[in-house]
Amino acid sequence: SVLRALHAAGADVPEPIDYNEQALLLEFIGEGNDPAPILQDVTLDPTEAPALFARVLLNVEQLLRIGWVHGDLSAYNILYQPGRITLIDFPQVASIQGHPGARALLQRDVEKLVLYFGRFCATPDAAQLTHRLWGRCVERSG
Repeated sequence: SVLRALHAAGADVPEPIDYNEQALLLEFIGEGNDPAPILQDVTLDPTEAPALFARVLLNVEQLLRIGWVHGDLSAYNILYQPGRITLIDFPQVASIQGHPGARALLQRDVEKLVLYFGRFCATPDAAQLTHRLWGRCVERSG
């Protein structure tokens, strides 16, 4: 599965523990019994935001390198713990080879990330960033 491959590659995703046809059991992300909040509900410290943004982009690259686009990545699908992010919600991933709109989905994901992180730190142009990511991870491997 995509999640297993990402976890094995060291991506910031919950560890898949078990699964069957109807369900997937994942590692709990949080402190004690309290789940980690989604990034959308967090006001980032401007000194922490650039590193977290870079980490999210590294995860986007890891996903691209194994042939996938998240397809619905935003601050609503990223959990936050101080100094750490965890990407979640992968049912809608799209294959970069099998989905004709994969690059457009990547563009949408990047735009949402730039919009959120741009509230707390400097971010690059979303279109240029998408072009760079796609070129570095997809066109070179394809």
